[in-house]
Amino acid sequence: VSSRQLPGLDNGITGYIHIKNLSDKHVTDPEERVSRGQMIHCRITKIDVERFSIDATSKSSDLLDKNHEWRPPKDPFYDHEAEAKDIKVEEDAKKIKQRQTYIKRVIVHPAFHNISFVEAEKIMANMEQGECIIRPSSKGADHLTVTWKVADGIYQHIDVREENKENAFSLGQSLWIGNEEFEDLDEIIARHVNPMAAHARDLFSFRYYKDTEGGLKDKAEEFLKEEKKKNPQKIHYIISVSKNYPGKFLLSYLPRNRCKHELITVTPEGFRFRGQTFDTVGMCFKWFKEHFRDPI
Repeated sequence: VSSRQLPGLDNGITGYIHIKNLSDKHVTDPEERVSRGQMIHCRITKIDVERFSIDATSKSSDLLDKNHEWRPPKDPFYDHEAEAKDIKVEEDAKKIKQRQTYIKRVIVHPAFHNISFVEAEKIMANMEQGECIIRPSSKGADHLTVTWKVADGIYQHIDVREENKENAFSLGQSLWIGNEEFEDLDEIIARHVNPMAAHARDLFSFRYYKDTEGGLKDKAEEFLKEEKKKNPQKIHYIISVSKNYPGKFLLSYLPRNRCKHELITVTPEGFRFRGQTFDTVGMCFKWFKEHFRDPI
């Protein structure tokens, strides 16, 4: 009996655990690891039909079964690579959820919601371009985040710093985005979000705007090279919204045989390109045509 433990299953079947299968660590006295009546997790390793009993293991390595020794064999056509990708997606989602810690706030405003950025993006999927949600920030009780919809599936998150707060849950009397101060949330929407959304719409309606699946450079290059074949003398260029850099647009052009890519940023003041800000799309691209050969 000293070399085997006798656990009982819920259905009354007797089980046996050999001392070597009790733990991954060396066990001399089983009673140091388990006691009579204690509930433990086991994995069944053998079923003895004649004796109406089972052999089991409670070793952590066997319970985890990372090497798939105890699981039923999978179909020979089972896609292990897809399974690994799915597991990674789940793990990444868990990590993101763990980071989504925020303090619920007592703020009365139609655009404010006590939700995480993932929940905000889900809600905004059905909202119009340029609309926004204001929500708590993971940076703490003296910050808010404004999330606005640049395009379908593309959202920019803007950090708002609060100052002169009455308490941790209330809204600060002065709000800051970078070095610019705002009196309230309405002013942030009117003076910061709405102008950027309007400038983004100007680029969407620009005659050289092209959907490249979120600013994929190879898609842009493919299109430009086709256009170059049709008209070799012209320097072709397109603008496309960037998914990797929300609030920015990818400017792709083909001066000779090699494509070049730069970013244009929409700001409340206009369009920032190569360190300069232009009031209109026309002014921005007029300057680009005159200076695209300049060293960057």
